[in-house]
Amino acid sequence: MLIKLKPIFKIFEWLVFLALLFLFFIVVSPVLPLKFIPKTYVVLTGSMDPTIKPGSVALTVPTIAGQLVAGDIIAFASPDNPDAVILHRIDSIKSTDPLRFATKGDANNAPDDWDVVDVGVLGKYVFAIPYLGIVAAYIAKPVGFVLAIVVPALIFIVSQIIGIKKSIKQEIDKQVSQKTNKSDSIFPVIFFAILVSSLISAKVVKAVYFDTVTVFSLSISIADFDADTTPPVTHIITDSYTQTQTNFDISFTIDDDNPAFVELCHSFSLGAWSCLDVGLTSPFSFTASSGNGVYCFDTIGHDTAGNIETDVLPSPPTIDPLDPSLYCTQLVLPG
Repeated sequence: MLIKLKPIFKIFEWLVFLALLFLFFIVVSPVLPLKFIPKTYVVLTGSMDPTIKPGSVALTVPTIAGQLVAGDIIAFASPDNPDAVILHRIDSIKSTDPLRFATKGDANNAPDDWDVVDVGVLGKYVFAIPYLGIVAAYIAKPVGFVLAIVVPALIFIVSQIIGIKKSIKQEIDKQVSQKTNKSDSIFPVIFFAILVSSLISAKVVKAVYFDTVTVFSLSISIADFDADTTPPVTHIITDSYTQTQTNFDISFTIDDDNPAFVELCHSFSLGAWSCLDVGLTSPFSFTASSGNGVYCFDTIGHDTAGNIETDVLPSPPTIDPLDPSLYCTQLVLPG
């Protein structure tokens, strides 16, 4: 179930990331000194109601003033406050040389008391998202910006770095499992760490033959990639001690960061063990081919570093059905 949910979590994670980017764009785009990018503005008044409701976020795009016509909605600096931006509709074109527009709010009874010249046009209105301006206004405040943008962004970045770090560890574990000398593996570790750090940060990380690389204050140490010597641990979690069909499921768990496969071993009527590689599939459908009797099961875990579970299979015929490391069930076929 956890494996099936991972793609959903990943999609949700990226949706949150895109939402954070969008909110960040809403906050910073109006103050960016770039005329060729779209910009957003929080609408505080009702002068354009019902087209643009108060509390909305309006998106504008760069435009050529000479292509504007009466009826277009434009953004321009307020004559009374150069730091404020007004979104009004072009009521008429008053002159073409120089190009001047008369503007009017949809909810206002008369045109504005000023004219807008071509160089004063900041952009052309495209659409508005109602009520998002309330959120944007909160984010524009220092506390709101930290809580809504900075903290989630840091969490996202750290989670991505941890994921990258785990991927690098898995790669190194594969090399270790192939009996790669640890001293030889230092160079690829450093190479991957430098590559990752250069991709996610504009700041070059100086890490030539050092044992630790720091990326966004998260230290990736060569010690983190030492050979994994911890054997996996498996548990059988099936709890039905009587079976009435020859096919029944055996469920198990494996505790390890890098599991490879599990051997499912069974003994019939306290006889010799027979083991089968079942991968990581749990539950595994077992076929009791020997008929009625007592079937005992045990599992042996293997990981990608070559470690094998240290549990020793009890030697028949001294198997104790009450042994907590075993699972035994009685098959009783009807008839």
